[in-house]
Amino acid sequence: LKAFKTYCSPQKNVVFERHRFWSYPMSPGIVVDRYITELRQKSKDCEFGQNVDDMIRDKLVFSINDSCLKERL
Repeated sequence: LKAFKTYCSPQKNVVFERHRFWSYPMSPGIVVDRYITELRQKSKDCEFGQNVDDMIRDKLVFSINDSCLKERL
């Protein structure tokens, strides 16, 4: 039974999951807290390890259009 479950379980493609994470756009008008929550969810299969908070912060900074806010972050 364990072998069957392993066989049927979808394989994780870390490179593709990271691509999805880094390509995920920040929708106009979205609340930053919600966007961070969505990024945290998308980061689960990226295997960022201890760097997950840094990756989320960097993605947030890259996604913000306000240059003054980018500098503050």
